[in-house]
Amino acid sequence: MKIDMSDIIAGQLAKCGRTCTITKADGTVETVGAVIQQVWRRLKSKFESTTTRLGGAYTDYYLYYGPAGCDITQLTQADIFESDGKKFYFVRSDRVLVGDTVQFYSGVLKLIYEGDSDVFG
Repeated sequence: MKIDMSDIIAGQLAKCGRTCTITKADGTVETVGAVIQQVWRRLKSKFESTTTRLGGAYTDYYLYYGPAGCDITQLTQADIFESDGKKFYFVRSDRVLVGDTVQFYSGVLKLIYEGDSDVFG
């Protein structure tokens, strides 16, 4: 027996989630309904080092749950995920399978901080 609930999950994500866009490095834009949730700072949320040679690094991570129709495992750091005016890139991504069928995708997003070009003004 093959179980495929991906259409039902995609419908619920579109209904309950946010409308988000993925701008790929080649310029194509994809719109997706997804649920994202901030991961509060705790020991288990440290996916990268928080210190660099220049000092501390921001560690604002978000969990992502999106439909089976949007394969996030193929995205790179050059592909920008945007939601509520904030920009992110994927640090981790994975397929959630039942049998051999993808039901939805999950991942970890890192918030992109855009630098101020006029730091002395």
